[in-house]
Amino acid sequence: MTEKQKAKLEQEKLRAAGMRAFEQEAAGQYGKDGLICGIDEAGRGPLAGPVAAGAVILPADHEILWLNDSKKLSPKKRDMLYDQIREEALAWAVVMIGPDRIDRINILQADYEAMRLAVQA
Repeated sequence: MTEKQKAKLEQEKLRAAGMRAFEQEAAGQYGKDGLICGIDEAGRGPLAGPVAAGAVILPADHEILWLNDSKKLSPKKRDMLYDQIREEALAWAVVMIGPDRIDRINILQADYEAMRLAVQA
């Protein structure tokens, strides 16, 4: 590993530790049983296609590096994180809302519905 790669890895570890500290503080204040559910959505751009939302609860002591908004990740990194998240998650769900439903309730409400259903799953 080059010095540049080592520095980037250390920077990512610090970012991840900061996110965990924020999650732990929020879990103490707002989380049921100390758990926090993370949510990400995708699909608001296409004119004719589904919107999708994923929800996941990770253990408080998790260290999954490079977690970020899915749109900011390369396809390769998304695939890698998908496997790691599924292995380590306490719970996870993905919900898709199709074009017919989007047409009836609008894209924003479809996003909200997908996120709500993913959390409830």
